[in-house]
Amino acid sequence: VSTPAACPLYVLLVLRLDPQPQRHVCSNTSYLLREDGVVDRTKGYGTIHSTMYPPSGVRYVQVSAGRQATYLLRSDGLVDRSTGYGKVHSTIQASGSLMRTRSEDCIIS
Repeated sequence: VSTPAACPLYVLLVLRLDPQPQRHVCSNTSYLLREDGVVDRTKGYGTIHSTMYPPSGVRYVQVSAGRQATYLLRSDGLVDRSTGYGKVHSTIQASGSLMRTRSEDCIIS
């Protein structure tokens, strides 16, 4: 007898609405930050379309979704940028006094 896998505990939901009135559609993508620092991505109806794993040894601690890109703040202070398909396309590092060494020092509102 197999036991079902435990459902992940989500700590943050970020919804990106991308209205496209010229085509009479609305592209909705949601990012679900899990307690374990992994991000699940859904495009609707509760189906997880992709899972975004941070590099080994770090966790995602915040997510921000915009029309052109999604930004995932990592526990090491770096920011991963995705421009689609649940894939990280670049990693951004703040320079100078903006760089923080602890995620507790970062405030996103």
